[in-house]
This record gives sequence, structure tokens and C-alpha cells, in this order.
Amino acid sequence: MKDLRDRIWNGSMALGYLRCSKDEQEESTEGQHRLVDTELARRGMGFLAPPFTDDGRRGSDEERPGLLALLDYCRSHRNAPRTHADYVPIFIQSIDRMGRFLDPIVTNLNELKDLG
Repeated sequence: MKDLRDRIWNGSMALGYLRCSKDEQEESTEGQHRLVDTELARRGMGFLAPPFTDDGRRGSDEERPGLLALLDYCRSHRNAPRTHADYVPIFIQSIDRMGRFLDPIVTNLNELKDLG
């Protein structure tokens, strides 16, 4: 079985998304940035753009500026992957950083997948 921590992408650049709702999370966006940056460095990768960040925004807020900016960026920089290795990865500390409710998370992930 392939170790999912290995680099499986053709490209050397990735995107990042960070979110912390201050009243509920002990892990700050700065800590998430360090964690993601360390993982990218381990894989010999870097950020394609500065990480998209929602600091102090709740996961139930579907109008988070950082999340909307990530979606807009991906819409305007569409990628046409031929294989899974051609996708531009988006590094996130944990999937729950994408939101609180499953339906919007799945909708956003499906759109991001379609955008490459």
C-alpha cells in the first residue's frame, strides 16, 4: 500500500487553506501554516499562492472570505488533469477546517476536484 504522505503530484506547487475560530480552536492559523509549510517542504513542494486564511471564522459560515477566495482562485486558474498526479493539491490541517456541515464541504470538494 502506498504511503499517502509520499508525494504523488507531478507539480511542485500546492495551495493551502487555514481556518481557526478563535473561541473554539486552540490551534492558530499561524500554527496550521507552520504545519502545512513543513509538510510541503518535506515533499519538496512550495505554495503556489499565499495560503487562503479565515482567522476567527466559524466553520458554519459558508461566506468565509478565505474559502470564497480559494474557490475564486481555483475557478480562475482552472487545471485540466489527465491523471490524479496532475491535480494541484490543497493542503489543509484537517478536513474539518473546510467547514462544519458535510453537504457544503462535499459540494466545495467536488467543485475543486472538477477545477483540477
